[in-house]
Amino acid sequence: MKCAITGSLAVLLSLSAASAGVISGNTTGAPTFNRPVQGLDALSAVGTANPYVVIPFTVSAADFTRFTLTADTPGFDTFLLLYSSFDPLNPLANALVADDDISSGDTNSQVDFLNLNPGDVYFAVVTGFDPNDFGAFTLTGGAAPGADGPVEVTFIPAPGAAGVLAGAGLLALRRRRHGVR
Repeated sequence: MKCAITGSLAVLLSLSAASAGVISGNTTGAPTFNRPVQGLDALSAVGTANPYVVIPFTVSAADFTRFTLTADTPGFDTFLLLYSSFDPLNPLANALVADDDISSGDTNSQVDFLNLNPGDVYFAVVTGFDPNDFGAFTLTGGAAPGADGPVEVTFIPAPGAAGVLAGAGLLALRRRRHGVR
């Protein structure tokens, strides 16, 4: 499986701990890319340098799954994409589905997708409509209306996330024990 992620530390530090099916983060100061249009047939002429965060995930069942991206920063017009693998230098490749607005009056994003394979790793890419759309967000995933049964979405921490955060904590503890401030 191929995944090219640039600026992984910035992406890593912008995510907060996830519980099953819910993750929060922030695209402020994140790496940028030229996002696709909603139809996934071209790159956007408006979203040419959009901050983005990549969130790997798995699903528990091959059933109808819903992902809802909610802006936690006022004025953040979200844009959500799902990928089977993600390369910010080739953002049309491996894109599965995208959504700009839930409705004309709701600038949050929502996608329903059928038959993601359990155990495979997919990638949610959180960005905004244009380069000025960024901020805090919450992404939820689970069974969509019409699903035959429960679908659990598990968001996966970025590679090395636990190690980086644990290492920083151990260094601080060691400094405290040795009187270094």
